[in-house]
Amino acid sequence: MRGRTGSDARHTPMVVRAISLLEENAMTVKQLARELDVSRAHLQRVFTRLVGCTPAAWQRAQRSERLRTALRSSESVSSAAFDAGFDSLPSAYIAASAHLGMSPGALRRGAAGEMVFYTIVPCALGFVLVAMTSRGVHRVILGDDPLMLDDTLRVSLPAAELVRDDAALGDVSACVVALASGAALSHALLDALPLDLRGTAFQQRVWRELQRIPRGETITYAELAARIGAPKAVRAVGTACGANPVAMVVPCHRVVRADGSLGGYAWGLERKECLLRGEKLRTP
Repeated sequence: MRGRTGSDARHTPMVVRAISLLEENAMTVKQLARELDVSRAHLQRVFTRLVGCTPAAWQRAQRSERLRTALRSSESVSSAAFDAGFDSLPSAYIAASAHLGMSPGALRRGAAGEMVFYTIVPCALGFVLVAMTSRGVHRVILGDDPLMLDDTLRVSLPAAELVRDDAALGDVSACVVALASGAALSHALLDALPLDLRGTAFQQRVWRELQRIPRGETITYAELAARIGAPKAVRAVGTACGANPVAMVVPCHRVVRADGSLGGYAWGLERKECLLRGEKLRTP
């Protein structure tokens, strides 16, 4: 694991055990340290260094993700909150706002009341849908059929107010079309593309690291897991890549298997291959 010390390697089993215990039961750092027979300060320091967040923050993010799942099937927000392990509705609302980007009620209603502007344009990979909220680019979806792309957006945001506005999103969609052909965008132009990405703390870490992979290069899922400080979480990293809501802008296509094969890609392996080939051809 690049950049890790021998001490970190020795502490990895303890951190893995800590995560296992946190998945089984809600625990304070003090209780967790007692269970592992280490000092609270030592546990806090080592866990944060290897995982990238404190045990408490990890536990909050996991509980928020359970809330997201429970909201899809529960009869009410309150039952979903308690099923996810929250001891009160206010704590659920605070966590949802911090980790999921909207209130539990909005999540359960499919982003009700939120206005989302979108456009669908042709690109080198077929067609691409670009959707934006007031905070930034929220969806970039690739496909062969504009009608299917429209339906995909409506299914993912069933209660949002969707407004197609090709002119308003012209500059943004032009950037995305350029990415689809493997073209390079300046750092200033990429920085001018604000993102509204909603996911767990773990997914956000993966998506941030994906944006650091240079165009024309690839890394493995294991290398990506190591870079975010979670070398044992290769499968979870792959799942986070698959959940990436903005194709190409967050370049999950630049992650491959250890044997060099492409692995998976939510928008089709042929598109992944075309993207990688185009980026290599256009990289000096």
